[in-house]
Amino acid sequence: GSLRARGWYATARCRIELKDFPLAFLALDALDQDSGRPAEWTADLLMLRAAALDQGGAPEQAWPLFRRLWVEFPTSPPAGQAEALILGPDSERFVAAGVAPVITEQDRLDRVDRLLGQAAYSRALREIEPLIEAEVSPEQEAALRWRRAKALSGLRRYSAAAAEYERIFKLSGESDVEAAYQMARTWDRMDRQHQARAAYQEVWTRFPQSDQARWSLFSAGRAHQLDLEHEEASRLFELLVFTYPGPEPADEALFQLGWMRYLDRRYPEALAFFQQVPLRPQDAAFNARALYWQARAWDRMGRAEPAQALRQELVEQYPDSAYSYLARHFAGLALLPWPPPAGGSPPGALTQGPLDLGVVENLISLGLVLDAREEVSWQERRGATFSPAAALQISRAFLAAGEYFLAQRRVQLSFGPRLASYQAPDRELWELAYPWAFPEAVSQQSARAALDPRLVLALIRAESTYRPTIRSSAGALGLMQIMPATGRRIARSLEERNFETERLQEPELNIRFGCYHLRQLLDRYRIRTGRSASPSAADLILALAAYNAGERRVEEWRRRFEKFHLGPDEFIEQIPFSETRTYVKRVLAFYQIYSLLYPQL
Repeated sequence: GSLRARGWYATARCRIELKDFPLAFLALDALDQDSGRPAEWTADLLMLRAAALDQGGAPEQAWPLFRRLWVEFPTSPPAGQAEALILGPDSERFVAAGVAPVITEQDRLDRVDRLLGQAAYSRALREIEPLIEAEVSPEQEAALRWRRAKALSGLRRYSAAAAEYERIFKLSGESDVEAAYQMARTWDRMDRQHQARAAYQEVWTRFPQSDQARWSLFSAGRAHQLDLEHEEASRLFELLVFTYPGPEPADEALFQLGWMRYLDRRYPEALAFFQQVPLRPQDAAFNARALYWQARAWDRMGRAEPAQALRQELVEQYPDSAYSYLARHFAGLALLPWPPPAGGSPPGALTQGPLDLGVVENLISLGLVLDAREEVSWQERRGATFSPAAALQISRAFLAAGEYFLAQRRVQLSFGPRLASYQAPDRELWELAYPWAFPEAVSQQSARAALDPRLVLALIRAESTYRPTIRSSAGALGLMQIMPATGRRIARSLEERNFETERLQEPELNIRFGCYHLRQLLDRYRIRTGRSASPSAADLILALAAYNAGERRVEEWRRRFEKFHLGPDEFIEQIPFSETRTYVKRVLAFYQIYSLLYPQL
């Protein structure tokens, strides 16, 4: 299996070091024929073959491989080595060998595209600049500026990105609808609503038959809505519903029409719109939201009976949603016994006897978890499929080894549709998908910060899916995704000596810092809202929004919507940033699931 592939890989490296190139090529050929080899090895294998050819006296055969490395794998370490060989002083060797070491403009464009695809935006931007400065046709310039705009957007340099999209639009003779749409979206991201609305209007009035027109109409309506211009927002949403009927975004426009009437305390009208929102197949969060706000509209109208009936339907149909959490905390609904208690009969496919997985289980039992993971991946790449019993056995083994990400991933891959449709009644499947991860650190640090450990686990799942060494594109690190600056501030507060940023990838320290940070946010909002008791679900919603978007923005949003006297659940829907709005709902949904699975706490 995978061990044999790794053996060939090690053999190739050793034979090249020993200048034994025939045996090196034998090992590399064996790897080329192994369909189970990891894709991430491709760059290393190219480098090994190119080095063997170069050192073995065939630089003319090595050159195309070095060039391919530089173009197709620009972020890999071998690409840096290849660059030094083909673009540095050593490139003269290839000339002497009769090779014309030419990097074409298309090579450079392909390399930039791969840098963009791998989110290496700074490097992509540096390599685009000289290409733009060269003399090119208007069509070529537009293509280059598209790449530059993407890099600038990835770096969150939105003002410069908007200027690029405007240039592209003009270069196209004002016919490129996607450039106009992206310019509007970029203004929107900068919270420059006046420019965004004007740009969105340009799209739907000039290009009414395009796909971007309906989304521009929706986004313009949403911009007016967030600026509290409900009359104009309603006009645009109604125009969208009648002009572009069907699914997205017309169904979302229907909800927003109801939502604005709800905020304006026109509850019968709000209810009528909420009831018109069509349910989406396979979108539990969308459907749960419609049910929840129908219930809240009935509440506001003083009709407790239909409101309670809708909430009961909500928690039965969508028990693991954020809206079930809200119904439980703000309407007093009790936790339902879901999934069935431990010890219930699993589905038939899971009642099979132990499956002999041989190498995988032995590797895990020896503590060689990464080798076990690679063996599983190797078998999958070769086309193997796992029976439900095998998948369950693998997940159990990873869980026992403390590899929580791998345990839940295997369950999600094998049982995802059943979990999503709540057709997996076995509690063990849910406990593997939502494990009690890092039990000692979570228990100790949550107790130290006076937090519910289930909340801490929900946040860990939302932030990192239990991966201790993960690093976000913004630089946040570890299980609870602590930014380096936040980590340094917390280290000073906790008098943590010898703190270095990389230590945020240590599970115990990251959980301690994350719990401390969340506890501080909860306490601040408890004080600001005047509640003297321990932090409530209302404080939690504000704290989670601040954990994701920052306290300054949360305070700005609260001031902006102060006239509506929003309740905590209403505040969630009004959060302007879709990323933060989704994040808060995700954490609450995961908290709901952990509360259902581990109610004894």
